[in-house]
Amino acid sequence: MKKWVTLIVIFFLIMQPIAAQQENKTELVQYGKSGILLEASSGKIIYTKNEFEQLHPASMTKMMGMLLIYEQVNKQKIQWDDAITVSEHASSMGGSQIFLEVNETMTLEQMFTAVCISSANDAMVAIAEYIAGTEDGFVQMMNEKVKELKLENTHFSNTTGLDIPNHYSCAYDMAQIARQVLKESKGEVTRFTAMYETYLRQDTDPFWLVNTNKLIRTYDGMDGLKTGFTQAAGYCLTASAKRNGLRMIAVVMKESNKEQRNADIKAMLDYGFSHYEQAILYPKGTVVDYLTVKNGKPEKVAMITSEDVPYIYEKGNADTEQLQPIIQPLELLAPLQKGQIVGHMYIDFGNEFFYEGEITIDQDVFSLDYLDIVFRFLQRFLL
Repeated sequence: MKKWVTLIVIFFLIMQPIAAQQENKTELVQYGKSGILLEASSGKIIYTKNEFEQLHPASMTKMMGMLLIYEQVNKQKIQWDDAITVSEHASSMGGSQIFLEVNETMTLEQMFTAVCISSANDAMVAIAEYIAGTEDGFVQMMNEKVKELKLENTHFSNTTGLDIPNHYSCAYDMAQIARQVLKESKGEVTRFTAMYETYLRQDTDPFWLVNTNKLIRTYDGMDGLKTGFTQAAGYCLTASAKRNGLRMIAVVMKESNKEQRNADIKAMLDYGFSHYEQAILYPKGTVVDYLTVKNGKPEKVAMITSEDVPYIYEKGNADTEQLQPIIQPLELLAPLQKGQIVGHMYIDFGNEFFYEGEITIDQDVFSLDYLDIVFRFLQRFLL
């Protein structure tokens, strides 16, 4: 009997700090229906609350549109200075808008700015129609991307986030879309989302844009990404903040008001920045291995990091001695160009932190001509 009592006491002593830790973490989102905090580069999830619950995403929907726009720009299918003519359908959008008129023309960059800063529904629809022909066509692209990213609790029925049937998402999926926007744009999207105010139509009838995310001005490191509000969704926010190279993404959904929404976001971000740090493990251009190129000149070429490789760790646990990168070269034949992607590098930092990035080469590799082949054969035969 004494043995069982002792085991029960030990069990409760062990579980007490665990329960306290869970209670403290639960307090990060006090008001919202759901929330999530993750580190952007690795995707490590630090905190969650009902992260898979399907809710109305409101204008956070537009992050998927932002992602598809950057994909189209990066594929050179559209350009930032493309002129977009407004349709009657786009002009008729309610909610947040910049009051585009039928047949009015603006550049893609101007409309994208309006989407990012003031969540303009009319601008989002105009861009969608420009890319896909119709808003419905763009919605189809959005849902195809949902499947590609394996987001199981998201389905879009429009491009704006206005409440209509079968339009839903969750905090987890919103955070993953935010990561993809930052990745696809190489962080350049924050050039728009971190802007607090600007003007459109400056040469004719200036229209003031002011950021719907007021934390841009008040929270250190805040640079995006997207707010949202409808009666069904409540107040929502996908926030991105960066300090000392470390980027956190926090999402809250179904908040009662802006003040509570902002309080929950700040609580999560404060927790993330107070518990984690980032250092550079390998600066951009570091040689990590050598690639042998069949029939290439030179035959071996240095493989280098295409970007700074970050090392994310819990404060007080910075130990890089055991970190061994896994290099996965692609099977390529000459010729190759300097800067060409030739493989991938993966590093497991432990504790669910990881890095996966592209490896490039630091010089051109030419194909061997006939004399080169003969010379190389003789060289190896004689040696």
